[in-house]
Amino acid sequence: MDADARAALEDLATLTGGRPLLRAAGDTTRGLRAEDLGRVRRAWANADFFGVVGGKGDPRALRRRIAGLRAAFAAVDSPAREGLRRRIGLLLGGSAILRVGGASQPALDARKATAERVAAALRGALREGVLPGGGAALLACRGRLLDAPAWGDDPDERAARAILAEALAAPIRTLAANAGHDLAALLPRIERAGPGWGLDVTSGQVADMARAGIVDAAAAQRAAVRGAVAGAALALTIDVLVHHRQPEEVFTP
Repeated sequence: MDADARAALEDLATLTGGRPLLRAAGDTTRGLRAEDLGRVRRAWANADFFGVVGGKGDPRALRRRIAGLRAAFAAVDSPAREGLRRRIGLLLGGSAILRVGGASQPALDARKATAERVAAALRGALREGVLPGGGAALLACRGRLLDAPAWGDDPDERAARAILAEALAAPIRTLAANAGHDLAALLPRIERAGPGWGLDVTSGQVADMARAGIVDAAAAQRAAVRGAVAGAALALTIDVLVHHRQPEEVFTP
């Protein structure tokens, strides 16, 4: 039995409260008791797959198992993360079948890609939690950055901090502009309200984003910030940067 199969068997034993039987450890079916098999609310199997619903294992042992897998997931940065992510999802017990259709193959591919992105965002939210959405979480980081002690006398460092602080406000500014709101008048109110407050673009009101149900996956926010910082660092270390100019808006009466 390879390492992946053994890990899956141990996960299943934790979920059901059973005991894994490992040939390498000298285990056999002799003396096997009913309680060694574990208990579930429902089990099913066919020629290719099997599944269990409502495992009756020890909840504390299950939480410890999931916590250990999450710690391992955070510690590695390799293809092994995908296997750990799948195991965490199986132990958390959530599952769904989504059927995607379309009038044409390009439409089907686009909808499938959208569904995959949504599923990835939901997995990230379950794994690492959520943050106030609408750019509010990044805006709160901007305040802490500006209030931090000076980074030194290096003008490049001071300029970098100012640029980063301005970039952290860009998401909420873009959302407000796209919705037709003037953020300049609302930004002082948002900053006075404190962390977690932002602009509800549907109503145009300053709101507690979490209470209003406007949240972002923490994993997606972190990935976006890391990607933005990496892209900015790359732009500063090369000689030529080519990008698309935003076309001017043409008003047609």
